[in-house]
Amino acid sequence: KRALKRILEGEVHNIDCGKVNDRYFVNIFSFGLFATTSQRTLDSRKRRFGRMAYIAEGLRELRHRKAIPLTIKSSGREFSADILTALVFNGCTAGRLPLARGSRPDDGILDALFLLKRPLWRLMFDAVRHLCGGSPSSVIRVSGQHFTITSTERNILTDVDGQRGPSFPLRIECCPDKIKVVL
Repeated sequence: KRALKRILEGEVHNIDCGKVNDRYFVNIFSFGLFATTSQRTLDSRKRRFGRMAYIAEGLRELRHRKAIPLTIKSSGREFSADILTALVFNGCTAGRLPLARGSRPDDGILDALFLLKRPLWRLMFDAVRHLCGGSPSSVIRVSGQHFTITSTERNILTDVDGQRGPSFPLRIECCPDKIKVVL
């Protein structure tokens, strides 16, 4: 009943979507260390433990962490680095965790976070620091309308809003105002 009322009385807003190769996403595109966490976390655990279920699954993945050599181009900036995980946001959350503070689904840009390869103790410290609003050196944040990401690695699994994503090389773009939502 409340949903129907909201649809009838709410305002229509335009939001962006992202596009990676030929696949669209509303919330997040990811690959690397935590790319398939949302797919592998059991629904029963998600309902019972909420975001702690994602954290527990992510900690299991840390045991098998492997860096991915990447070259990233965006908005005239280019850099190469060994990355453990990459997250490209059209909003601010992944698995209900507020990871890309300030990112909005209606601003015409995507926000990407790249986690550099570091010792485990440093990753844990920097993860807590990032979640508390800090800017640790092991997290690179890049914002832009277009990204090109390449790697010398093969068979890198990617994730588009919780579903298996496309293969490398990656061409990522923001598609402004493509979706209408009622708020």
